[in-house]
Amino acid sequence: MKFSFIIPVSDETILEDNVLRSQIYKNGCHEFIFQRGYRMIAKAYNDAVAKAGNDILIFMHQDVFLPEAWERKAIEAILNMDDVDKQWGVLGVAGVKPVFDSFGKRLNPMLLGHIRDRSVEWGRPDNLPQRIQTLDEQVLMVRKDNAYFDEKLPGNHFYGVDLCMRLAMEGKKSYAIAAYLHHNSAHYWLEEDYYQCQQYIHDKYYESLPIETTSGPVLKDRLPLYFENALARSDLVQLMPCGVKRILEVGTGMGKTGQLLQDMGYKNIVGVEISHVAAAHAAQFYENLLIGDVEKLTIPYKSGYFDVIMYGDVLEHLVNPWSVISRHYSLLKRGGTVIASIPNIRHYSVLRKLFFRGRWDYKHMGILDRTHLRFFTKKTMCDMFERSGYKVLKFIPMYKAPRVLRKINKYLGNIFTDFLALQYTIVAIKNQQDVED
Repeated sequence: MKFSFIIPVSDETILEDNVLRSQIYKNGCHEFIFQRGYRMIAKAYNDAVAKAGNDILIFMHQDVFLPEAWERKAIEAILNMDDVDKQWGVLGVAGVKPVFDSFGKRLNPMLLGHIRDRSVEWGRPDNLPQRIQTLDEQVLMVRKDNAYFDEKLPGNHFYGVDLCMRLAMEGKKSYAIAAYLHHNSAHYWLEEDYYQCQQYIHDKYYESLPIETTSGPVLKDRLPLYFENALARSDLVQLMPCGVKRILEVGTGMGKTGQLLQDMGYKNIVGVEISHVAAAHAAQFYENLLIGDVEKLTIPYKSGYFDVIMYGDVLEHLVNPWSVISRHYSLLKRGGTVIASIPNIRHYSVLRKLFFRGRWDYKHMGILDRTHLRFFTKKTMCDMFERSGYKVLKFIPMYKAPRVLRKINKYLGNIFTDFLALQYTIVAIKNQQDVED
């Protein structure tokens, strides 16, 4: 069985570190079509279909690494589909299955698959294949006759969702299969085109709603954007030290991170969420979910109870984040870890508009999100934690800048990192004196 891999390329370094390192590429037994210079992924994929010389097309992200056994597992999984459903529509490695109770009420969906996502092992292979509603877009396997992507989508999101839904309406089902791989994506903020694409899917498939996706549901009654942007924070989870048992997550949203932690075997997870709507979705993934404003809420646990406290894009929304992290200090055990991600107001995109255009325009998302009340640079983030008694161990930048600027920055010893980092992830512990007492 021969495959045609179709891969849009926007960053040659990411491509080299992932796809081009994969043994299946080095073997030269399958066709690889690299689509460069495209602004829209749907167009890149459609243009490549005519070039493909094989019947099974694999549409894949540039940040995917395929382990040595992947080829054998993928072929076995596809051949086994003859016993499951010969008319399958789309196959992938991670997908979502809707769940409803006996009264037809929507429950939190099942995430199915087996991958390593940003160094975090996720899912298991023993319950695959499974029929799902939609697949994650990192890998989509389609027969050539079924391969068409909607070029009316207003951005580079939900094209896989659209493919799964379109083929489902033709009676062709989608499945998550056991073909383990590494997805080495960086955490990123969803841009405005994400929500535009989501609205497009909402309108196009309104009669088929709700639609479950790996980045959150598309519902008839729309949740606020903040809660629909409910990605699991695997980038924060992978920074947790070994031996962690008790976790406090401040700002659970719809519980995607709690679900990830639960899938990884963690049991003692406590969450805090201000929205009753989001908390209703999240509650099943936490041992205890406290609903309310974290600035006013008393966390009813004894001093030293938690091993880790996580603030994933939360502190910038608070009136007094300094007070919150100071009060929570006592909840950490000696040597306990706090992990937080905070936007960087020093990013060049903000400074450029401020200096050259005199603009400070709030938006629906991003650094100048309308709901952000506090703004930080790397130095003021550090000050906030150190003045509360923490010792900062590391700052991890999440870059958002053209590749050429990142290369220049690296060549010059990373002296411009503060201007290219969209946000920082901070890892800190109780200061050394508390650890040694």
